[in-house]
This record gives sequence, C-alpha cells and structure tokens, in this order.
Amino acid sequence: MRRIITVVFLGLFSLSIQAQDKVELERIVNQLYTAISFGDAKDFDEETLFSLLTEDCQMISTGGKNMQPISKEVYAERMKEFKEKGMLKSFTERGLKNKFQIFGNVAQGFCSYETEMLLGKGEKRKARGVNCYQFIKTSNGWRVSQIIWFDENDEVKLPRRMK
Repeated sequence: MRRIITVVFLGLFSLSIQAQDKVELERIVNQLYTAISFGDAKDFDEETLFSLLTEDCQMISTGGKNMQPISKEVYAERMKEFKEKGMLKSFTERGLKNKFQIFGNVAQGFCSYETEMLLGKGEKRKARGVNCYQFIKTSNGWRVSQIIWFDENDEVKLPRRMK
C-alpha cells in the first residue's frame, strides 16, 4: 500500500511540475510576441527578445526559397532596419493557440499566430501561421533554442484546431 501511495504521489508531483513548465512556456511565447512587435509608440525590444533565447538560437522562415537559419542578431537587425528605412511602420504578432510537449529538460511548442503589418506606403497586411519552438531548460529556466515558422498561403491553410 505504501508503495502505491508513493507512486501516486510522485505521479501527481510530476504532473504539477509539468503544469508549471507549461505556464512558463506560455509566458515566454507571449513575451516573444510582445518583444518583436513594434509601432509608433513601441520599439522592437531586442533586450527582452535576447533574454528569452539561447546564445546560439536559430531562426528559420520556411515560407520562401531561402530557408537558411539566421541568428537572433541578424533577425533583430533586419526588423530594426525595416522600420528605420520606412519599409515597415508597424508589426504586431499575437498568439492564437499553443500546444506544448515536455520531456525532461526539452520541450517543443506548436503555436499558431496572427500578424498585422503596416507597410511603408500605408498598406495594411495580415498573416497567420505557425511557429515551432524548441525549448531547453537551463539553470536560468526555459529558453528558446530554435524558432521555425511558416505563414499560411492559398495552398496551406491554418487548421481549425489552431485558430
């Protein structure tokens, strides 16, 4: 009987830790969206972005022909350059649905998003898609080690369960 109680307790304790980890992963994803969003009243927040990512985090857009990984530094420079040159006046990304899987010190998130952009000539654009996050639990908590994203298009639509 004592053994059964111990097993049940350990199982519940494990579920509690995993629930806490999922809350932390949700917080990180939401902070990422806030950090990369910018407009007239808010700048791109490179400091917050970098604090959520591992030192060697890779970022990959899979929607075009060039699917080469870029560093967080290159991503930040591109976004700031788009704003400084007036090519992009505002960029806002927000999460729709998140699905996380955790195993020990690794986790992945399959997270749908919606983006609104105001281009330099005043044209507004919207997009939706999926970010795939790879997380590593470090001594400083969870950090993102890789982000891969794909915007929906005429051939690939966001599934209903991800809206």
